[in-house]
Amino acid sequence: MPKDILDGVYDIIDQTLGLEFIGKVGKKPHYKHRESCRKLSEFPPSNFNVEALIKKIYQKVEQNWNDRSYKKDPSEKNWSFPKHRRISSKNKSSEVMLERKIVKIPQWANQVPAASGLVNERLDKRRAVDLVRQCQDGSYELVELKVKSDTPLYAAMEILQYGVLYIFSRAKREVFRYTKEQNPLLWATAVHLKVLAPCEYYKGCKLDWFEDEINSGLKRYIAEPTFDFQMDFKFEAFPPSFSLKPFPQPDAIIVALSDLRPVYSS
Repeated sequence: MPKDILDGVYDIIDQTLGLEFIGKVGKKPHYKHRESCRKLSEFPPSNFNVEALIKKIYQKVEQNWNDRSYKKDPSEKNWSFPKHRRISSKNKSSEVMLERKIVKIPQWANQVPAASGLVNERLDKRRAVDLVRQCQDGSYELVELKVKSDTPLYAAMEILQYGVLYIFSRAKREVFRYTKEQNPLLWATAVHLKVLAPCEYYKGCKLDWFEDEINSGLKRYIAEPTFDFQMDFKFEAFPPSFSLKPFPQPDAIIVALSDLRPVYSS
């Protein structure tokens, strides 16, 4: 029985990035470590195939789901549009504080469940998208929010995994008894995967090639006739003037969100 819905996926990503034999970058997953981000910024792999990676992740997710012993439907809260605003007094994370401030804006939701109940009633409850923005054209942005933790490489792989979970859930929305009222994200016209962070978060990383490869792979994968939506990916940054010291007022956050910039020129 799988440990969770993404059991085995970290190894697939390490192998695809050519990191599985590099012992100097810490424990698995190797792609989580800063040294991996630095190496791949300097020396992009020559045979990186995102379409093949997406297919392998999807197949692993489907295998994990098929191998489960739990036979009930997943949580009806998956791919909903919740707003979690409470913060524990013990939680001093700038990412969490910023997330809670952003979600006060009407078109934003946070901690959107993506896989609760897929394997059993206990696993994957905390597997949730940091932020989701509902756009006027019927599309949604799935956002991995970062301030200091991890690296742009790791953040990109996190949101890509959520993208695959989205594709899987959308393909099986009737099987899972999802509805447009309770799970509106699964009826999006398009899904925009994003990593969002302050400008300084991206210093020392040159992942423009990585962004291009993810977009090309997604475009090829979603081009199959079974899909009726679009999906793309982008690294985005808050404007250079945006700072969390002191912590910004709500109006400043709204202004910053209206002035997000691509990290790499298209």
